Amino acid sequence: MPSAFVTNLNELADWMTGSFNSNAQSITNESYYDINLEMVQIWPTRDDAMWLYVEQAVSANLDKPYRQRVYKLEQMPQGTFTSTVYEIPNAKEYIGV
Repeated sequence: MPSAFVTNLNELADWMTGSFNSNAQSITNESYYDINLEMVQIWPTRDDAMWLYVEQAVSANLDKPYRQRVYKLEQMPQGTFTSTVYEIPNAKEYIGV
């Protein structure tokens, strides 16, 4: 893999991973909910793509996420990125991972 490919894909994954929430926005605008989004890298030894586990929940119910997915991030030859999103069988087993 060319190093520019890895650097750019790693940078994208770095931007996407972390803990995010809309608390401040929900306080200033009542049409927004207080939502938490967790994105963590999984399967770091795989070299076919960058893989992220994504969990989204209302902040008051973090133990009951309404969305859990796996994202496969890839850089295309022309320099663009693609994200393939997968649903998780037995998703409840992975809450809070």
